[in-house]
Amino acid sequence: EEEYFYQLAVLLGEVSGRYFGVLQIQDAIESNNSEIEALSNQLDQVESLYDRQLSQITDLYQVQASLAAAEAQRLQLNAELALNQESLRSISGLDVGPLFKLSDSANVPELEFSQQFYVDQALEKNHQVLANKFALRAAEEGISQRKGAFMPQVSFIAQRQDSDVGFNNLPINRTDTTYVGLNVQIPIYSGGRNRAGLSEAHSVRNIAESELRASELRVRELVRSAFLQAQASGAQTSAARILVDSTRLAAEAMQQGFNLGTVTSVDVLNALRDQFRAERELQRIRYDHIRHLLLLKRETGTLTADDLLEVGSLLVPPRAE
Repeated sequence: EEEYFYQLAVLLGEVSGRYFGVLQIQDAIESNNSEIEALSNQLDQVESLYDRQLSQITDLYQVQASLAAAEAQRLQLNAELALNQESLRSISGLDVGPLFKLSDSANVPELEFSQQFYVDQALEKNHQVLANKFALRAAEEGISQRKGAFMPQVSFIAQRQDSDVGFNNLPINRTDTTYVGLNVQIPIYSGGRNRAGLSEAHSVRNIAESELRASELRVRELVRSAFLQAQASGAQTSAARILVDSTRLAAEAMQQGFNLGTVTSVDVLNALRDQFRAERELQRIRYDHIRHLLLLKRETGTLTADDLLEVGSLLVPPRAE
């Protein structure tokens, strides 16, 4: 039963992870499309300047190369989107249509307790750890069972039979037969089978204990890792938002400077690259933050469908095309 609930929690986390994987690629494609549009406008502007001999051929080639790289990235992102959609379809059994998206204003819940609290909770409630504890108890009972093979076995027998039928079903006088007995079996030698069985039971018990210790170590590592990553993601989200705003302003300033002839097209391209890279990094951090929180809940044995409903409240319907 504990293994079932652990696999159920794994399934919940896997579905949400693949769902956000699709969303992350979709957001990256939208950002890439905006980047291509900005580069196309930049290319038109540089071509116009080049036709009037106000720009160098190297500037034109640089913009064309940047646009080609962005278009190549779009092809790669579309392939990744198809793979992620197929991955989500395979685990859910549903065709992937328009998905609800993470709201830009959504506030992802922060961690409420200390790292040690989550570690202690995981060692107490993690379903895989509990399953291994039950396995260890079963192995210890198996040792007790094997030890019973060395002990004398006593059987008490009480039997009574009444009959008035004889040979060939001929009627006879009614008779009754009563038997009371005590059967005692003392094991002397069984060819080493009992000793080998006891040795096997001890080995099974040692294996179960080792698996329990290994699961506890794994849970500690996963919980600490998920806690630190979720904690860092919260701080990184704020920093990434600031970076997105600053790179957007820098790109606008570079574009104005290019129009005035104070900066080169390379400066504009670098600013655009930094802007859209920062946007995609912010999207990745936000999705990773939710993944780490769900992983933390899974390993602490508290992940349920209600948690996914809570995450679903952060999503908004897709925009109509």
